Amino acid sequence: MLKIRLSKIGRKGTPSYRIVVTPKARPRDGRALEILGSFNPRVTPPAFSLNKERLNYWLKEGAQLTEAVKKLIEGKYKFKPYRPQQEAESHKPKEKTEKEEPQGGTAQETADKQS
Repeated sequence: MLKIRLSKIGRKGTPSYRIVVTPKARPRDGRALEILGSFNPRVTPPAFSLNKERLNYWLKEGAQLTEAVKKLIEGKYKFKPYRPQQEAESHKPKEKTEKEEPQGGTAQETADKQS
């Protein structure tokens, strides 16, 4: 089965993507059958180019679009830059403020009470 999907290019921290036709089983950045276009989300407005003639050809051949490529073509794609979540506070056991004595009290107190 053929997929039309995004293939990441560019260096670390500055991603850009190619829109490629590739077999489903190949890795994301593996060899592609054909490059159909590109997408660069880092510029304002995001740069998007696509060869529509070749896209229609591959769709007729049975290739399927991924969700991200569908949204790009429809113009509904919103690029969200990665922001790591804040780390959760570590679990610390609650400290006891007062040490509770047994109900009978200490041995010294019970001896004093009996006398």
